[in-house]
Amino acid sequence: QQQQQQQQQQQQQQQQQQQQQQQQQQNAWQQQAAAQQAEQLRQKQELEVRRQQLEMENQRRKLEELQMKRKAMEEQKRMIEEMRLKQQQEQQMKMEAAAAARNAEIARRQAEIKKKQEEQQATLAIRRVVQKVRTATAANFEEMQQELAQVCATELAKTGAEEKMREECQKAIEMAKARVDAILAAGQKEADRKAEQERLKVEQEANMLKLVQELTELVEAAEEGTKCLDEVTKPLDEAAKDEKLTTDKVMSLAEAAETAGAEAKTKTKACTDFIMQRRQDLQVFKTGAPGAAGGESETKQNLAKLLTRIKEATRVADTALASAKDKKATAMKRAGALEKTKAIDAVFAKYDKDKDKMLSQKEIQAYAKGEFKFNLPQDCLKRIMEGPLVEECKAGVALESFHWLRTTVGAARELERDLNRRQDRKEKERVLIGVKEKLLEKVKSVATAVETAHKDVIKAEEKIVDMRKKAMGAHYDKHDALAAETDKVIKTSRASYEKVKKTLDGLSSIVDPKYAKDVDAFLDTEAKALKIRMKRMELRLTRASNLTTRVRDEAKDTAVREIVTMKENVIKVIRYNQRVKELTTEQIFAEIDKDGDGEIDEAELTAWLEAADKELKPFKPPAAEEPEADEKKEEDEEKKEDGKAEEAKEGEAKEGEAAEKLTEAAAEKEKITPAPKAGLVRPTALSPEVPEKEPEPELIELDSDKLDEVFLKLCDEGESSLSKAVFCRTVQQFFKVIKETALIDVFPVTTSKPQRKLDTREVVEVLEGPVRDTLTKVTRVKCRAVRDNVEGWATVSSNLGTVFLREGKPSFKVVKETILTEEFQLEPEGKKEGEEEKNEEKKPD
Repeated sequence: QQQQQQQQQQQQQQQQQQQQQQQQQQNAWQQQAAAQQAEQLRQKQELEVRRQQLEMENQRRKLEELQMKRKAMEEQKRMIEEMRLKQQQEQQMKMEAAAAARNAEIARRQAEIKKKQEEQQATLAIRRVVQKVRTATAANFEEMQQELAQVCATELAKTGAEEKMREECQKAIEMAKARVDAILAAGQKEADRKAEQERLKVEQEANMLKLVQELTELVEAAEEGTKCLDEVTKPLDEAAKDEKLTTDKVMSLAEAAETAGAEAKTKTKACTDFIMQRRQDLQVFKTGAPGAAGGESETKQNLAKLLTRIKEATRVADTALASAKDKKATAMKRAGALEKTKAIDAVFAKYDKDKDKMLSQKEIQAYAKGEFKFNLPQDCLKRIMEGPLVEECKAGVALESFHWLRTTVGAARELERDLNRRQDRKEKERVLIGVKEKLLEKVKSVATAVETAHKDVIKAEEKIVDMRKKAMGAHYDKHDALAAETDKVIKTSRASYEKVKKTLDGLSSIVDPKYAKDVDAFLDTEAKALKIRMKRMELRLTRASNLTTRVRDEAKDTAVREIVTMKENVIKVIRYNQRVKELTTEQIFAEIDKDGDGEIDEAELTAWLEAADKELKPFKPPAAEEPEADEKKEEDEEKKEDGKAEEAKEGEAKEGEAAEKLTEAAAEKEKITPAPKAGLVRPTALSPEVPEKEPEPELIELDSDKLDEVFLKLCDEGESSLSKAVFCRTVQQFFKVIKETALIDVFPVTTSKPQRKLDTREVVEVLEGPVRDTLTKVTRVKCRAVRDNVEGWATVSSNLGTVFLREGKPSFKVVKETILTEEFQLEPEGKKEGEEEKNEEKKPD
């Protein structure tokens, strides 16, 4: 315990010593921190003093700079004021000089205007009289001619254009004279026309009387033919009451009535045909025949009565024919009924062997056996003989009850057939019970085969999915091999399917064919699910086959597209090199045709393409051509030396305004700001300081292995070389105008002059370009109009996307021999009447 207490005391002393040491260390840290804070405060104060000094120095420097700027601005203001005063003085001098020139020009123009007014007054005085002469009639023509001579004598010298006005007056006199002569001739012609019209009216009346007379004869013949129709149809009414009537007699009577009706109808039709043939003559008479002032002419009234009589005769003939038809039908029904009754009586008499007008039991049995090949049962015969068919005190069936005997025999036959059907049904049910059990076992075995075929179909579908994945990442040349591999799997699946289908379809062949329908109905119920599953499997196999076909077709399409694209690239390279070397189509053909035989073979084209430049750089727009200063001076001197300078200036101003309007119209269509007029400054959003970035060159890569196919595409079908005509047709580039645009002389529209307007559907041949203006963002081509060979620059598309020209071909190739005619129609318009009637007769109804 004492040792423990001593150890505890020692530990306490050690702890106290440690606490004292910690206290001392803490005091030392506090002193050090206080010293650091004091040092930081001192440094901060020094920095603040230094910052204040720098701010004062900056303020002093800024004040000095402001004073220097103020002095410079004052100096600049002084210089600007001096320049402004100098410009004002120069402007004042220019204005005074311009005012003097303007006053002189005004005086000169006033003199010219006064002179022109006098000339205009004299010209108007003469032209007033000229107008009177032009409208002169036959009565006042001489008077107007004398007045014109007087005015010309006094005013002609004042017009300033005596020769021109004299010719105008002379021409007016000649025109007026010709007009008066034409009026007189027209009056004479009108009188002749009226006389001819009166003559035609008289002739028309005579012709009309003749037509009415002919029509009257036809109408009388038609009426005569309709009167005898009642007498001809009357025997049919009497025949209907005859007890010995036969169908042959009815047919002969009806034929006679129909013949008479047809004759009457033919006569009435002759009347209507006559009216239709002479329709034009009758119509002309109806609208223009002469008549009394108070009413219609007698001829017209007769014609109207004849038309009424024709209608009545036609109605009577039609009514008689319809009545004869009805009477014929009634008589035929009666004759048929009589013949049937005779036939029944003959059958009765045939089996009535004892001729007692009754059929005994033995005779009834003979009747059933002879007519129906049926033996009547004894109980049925007993019922007949004891039933109501045999009257009391009679030994058989009388003729009056013979039809009931026929019905009874038919009922007995149906009972026997019903008994046979019942026996057949029982036999069929007995046979089908055993067959159905066998069929159920076979259906189960077929179900197992269907499941196996289904697994094969799934394999084919999985193969299809795998084929499509491989085809997406493979070259189209390998698609055919992938499809062939897939077709093998599909073929195996199809064979498995066909085997199961054949087994399923042959299930009903194990039974008698007369039970096949019932077996098929049973199988439709029991094997319905299997058949539905087989149909779905067939659809899936068909889809798989279609997918392999589609993969092959896509590979073929890709190959064709690649060849077409390569063909277009070959044409691009030829056109680019042609335009870079500035060659015509014939010259580039000669360059490729090394042996000069007039045809390009595959080796020549391949060799030329290997050496050709295939890096297609965009064409740069040509610079605008500016007139030289010397030419401008010469033009100014020529204008000053010209005696008629003012008229030349006015003409040039009009031409300049027209050209400027056309240029501005073209620029407005293309949404481009036109060039500013002289002396004006027009702001534009198209700043030349920020040009559009030039497009990158297009590098054409050609596969040498497929150049042979491309060459065959360039040649005509069946040809192995490229002729000059085919080459020119292929290389030449044409554009079709789809929207009106201007054809200008130079590339920049702001400095160009219009050549002419390109109309819609016009065709142009490309000579250079297309070139895109980086400033205005407009695409243009240098072209030649096919219509008139005018060359210039035309806009293909504007900066807003409006399309004016579209690439196309302006030519057709004759693929089959045909004719070339001068006019559109194959036959001349004017035909002879006889030919037209002949053609109309040949037309089908």
